[in-house]
Amino acid sequence: MDNYAAGLNASLDGKAIVDLFYSLSAAKNKIITRALGNSALAGYLVTTAVPYPGVTDYPDTSNRWHQMVSSIKFPMKDGTLTPKLEYRYEKYDRVDFQLVNVGQYFNLDPSTATSLFLGVGEDIPGYNAHIVSASLEYRF
Repeated sequence: MDNYAAGLNASLDGKAIVDLFYSLSAAKNKIITRALGNSALAGYLVTTAVPYPGVTDYPDTSNRWHQMVSSIKFPMKDGTLTPKLEYRYEKYDRVDFQLVNVGQYFNLDPSTATSLFLGVGEDIPGYNAHIVSASLEYRF
């Protein structure tokens, strides 16, 4: 997992304070499969989830979360009240081969193992969020 962040804080003649911030969190997971043992020996049992020879690794999984925040504050003369306006943008996305094209599956046959998968592929969807907020800070 890699995390990156940068920010800037500036005061504009004491009349306004501007904050800018950006962060990125990115993760990648690799699943590498290998068969154990010697395939030339009699009785060799493939112990990997993919065919041997020509072992193929599973596809990578990844997720990324971007966050960008900008705000401006207007401190009043005595410094006890400070109005603030903020804009925040967030974006999240994920790639996971285990959840791609997984539909609903329902099997309650008593002669087999019971399985129930409902909407598995939609547990944490990616999103884009735009958030605007206004606040009033009071210091005492």
